[in-house]
Amino acid sequence: MLVGLAAAAMLAGCGRSSESSVATQVAVRVNERDITVHQINQQLAQSRQLGPEQVQAASREVLERLIDQELALQQALDQKVDREPTVVAAIEAARRDVIARAYIERIIGGVGAPNATEVQAYYRAHPELFAERQIYTLVQMDVALPEARLPELQAKAQEGKGVEAVASWAASQSLAHASTQSTQAAETLPLDLVPQLAALPAGHGAVQAANGGAHVWFVTARQSSPVALDQARPVIEQALVNEHKRLAALAEVKRLRGTAKLEYQGPFAGAGPVKTVAQAEPAAAAASGTALDDGQLKKGLGLP
Repeated sequence: MLVGLAAAAMLAGCGRSSESSVATQVAVRVNERDITVHQINQQLAQSRQLGPEQVQAASREVLERLIDQELALQQALDQKVDREPTVVAAIEAARRDVIARAYIERIIGGVGAPNATEVQAYYRAHPELFAERQIYTLVQMDVALPEARLPELQAKAQEGKGVEAVASWAASQSLAHASTQSTQAAETLPLDLVPQLAALPAGHGAVQAANGGAHVWFVTARQSSPVALDQARPVIEQALVNEHKRLAALAEVKRLRGTAKLEYQGPFAGAGPVKTVAQAEPAAAAASGTALDDGQLKKGLGLP
């Protein structure tokens, strides 16, 4: 709520029709302050994709939320909440974030579509998702254990004796564990797990660390279900555009750091940067996302 009020306070003048030089359609007037259709559309643009039949209902919901926000904002301004140190700091942080993100988005806005050679190379580089796509019958075992014991679990899973052997070992070590079975296509699984499953020998388990323990995956059956290049092309193109944007953002921040004069002071004097382009990741991720997030393939390919 504080961040929302801070952002609203930063742009407080935008709602006053008497102060605006741009004519716009007013959706509602709240105590002589306007909420515009443009504001509603801006909120809708940040939401998930909506069908034509959903837009009207979603617009009304957004409008009601903006009214609630406007009423709270007016009270906050009347009581000079926007002058409190914590709110001033939040407004400045929001301002810095909005402007920095806008700059990164401008930089990556010129990234073009990948060519056919790039798309084909991506398709060939990920056979487990496309040409050799599998539908897996899996047993997932969740084991609670400290991180230091993860190598023990990995060794046990790689013995090739199956899920029962790992479950018996976990029980002998008084480690809480539980198993579930499911059938999943490659693109619905964590993408870093798919290559491991594709090459996993029978009886062996693929281990992934998790908070408070680990997941162990066993393949009990698999069915070939390849995806042709033409079907995969749209989602691969989007994945490559996202990756090119991410790299462009990283390169720009690296360039800016290379030309900037940085003087670490106080407790940070002499420490130097932890990573050369550490600050690029949040802006790049927000602007473009990862190259291919979990579930993007399923949605893009229209697979069952």
